[in-house]
Amino acid sequence: MRLIPNEYNDEVRRIDEEILALIQQRKKATAGRRFSPPAELLKEWAEKYGMDEPHIGWILHTLNVGSRWANTDNPIGELRNVVPILKKSVVDDCEYMITHAMQHDHASLVTLEIRLQGPEDVRVNIHPRLMLEIVGEQDYTVSRDRSRGSGHQVTMLFRITPPLPDDFMEKVRFALIPMGPSEEVFWHRTLELVKRVDFQ
Repeated sequence: MRLIPNEYNDEVRRIDEEILALIQQRKKATAGRRFSPPAELLKEWAEKYGMDEPHIGWILHTLNVGSRWANTDNPIGELRNVVPILKKSVVDDCEYMITHAMQHDHASLVTLEIRLQGPEDVRVNIHPRLMLEIVGEQDYTVSRDRSRGSGHQVTMLFRITPPLPDDFMEKVRFALIPMGPSEEVFWHRTLELVKRVDFQ
């Protein structure tokens, strides 16, 4: 195995330091509140900088979240309650349904079902690059816990900390935020095994 060469120089270092300084300035200016640009501005920036709108949106989303990533290594505790949600939306022949929240001691697990509408005989695999966003008076940390499924249907599970209150249906709204393709580096990578293996 050969290590991938890691290059660095003074110009890139200067840019990196400017980025880090600007992140700190933004954090101070927002004071922990959620700041997101309107869709028209995202479109303008995408054209100006040659980037995808979901990519820009996700970068700014991560800046809003800051260091509040959920630690998926921490135990979620005992299951206390299951709260039905049953929120459904259909966009571009895809049905999205947030079905329920499993209320644990230290986190809530919210389930999202995605189903592609159309003929079942058409072979397709859904690969969702989506993050759940919860809008309410309190700030919540959301992380993708796991997903499963194939073909026309996928189930995704999101971990929310602190846990949602049992009466959260009256206090929060749900949305799905697109993740650009390059943001998948934040998650576990898929390992494709395609080499021949001989057993002695």
